[in-house]
Amino acid sequence: MSDWIDDLKRAEETKDRAQRQSEEWRLRCDRLIAAKAPDLWRALVERVASDVKRLAEEFPDRDSMRLEFVERSEDHFRLTNPSQHQNFMAVWVPNERIISLEFRNRPDALSDMQVRRDTIRFFVTNQDDVQMKFGGTVLLESISERLIKEVL
Repeated sequence: MSDWIDDLKRAEETKDRAQRQSEEWRLRCDRLIAAKAPDLWRALVERVASDVKRLAEEFPDRDSMRLEFVERSEDHFRLTNPSQHQNFMAVWVPNERIISLEFRNRPDALSDMQVRRDTIRFFVTNQDDVQMKFGGTVLLESISERLIKEVL
């Protein structure tokens, strides 16, 4: 074969190998996330609930710090600040490897509801550790803090 044909063949083989490796990595990530995401979701739910309880205990005389945490199902919870007309809902969507967030805010009782959506994503590190990411935040404590501050 000619040199240019050999080069073309090598380039195609390299491209095919890269595509296979990419697909293998994606499937590996899917398996790892499927295995570990339920525990991370449960840890987030428990952490938010715990932080809400502690916030109410630390500020017993401030209505604005009394948030209502309601776990509606094993894949859905809502956090509400009745005094500020704000809430958010978190829904775990396992097939998409995300937690869908919907923040609702009404500046006063007569205003229209303002809705903003965001996402917490699950990802796999180079060490095969599964983590969540919300914006630039990956620590569970920091994610809980950001979520709660959204309704304060």
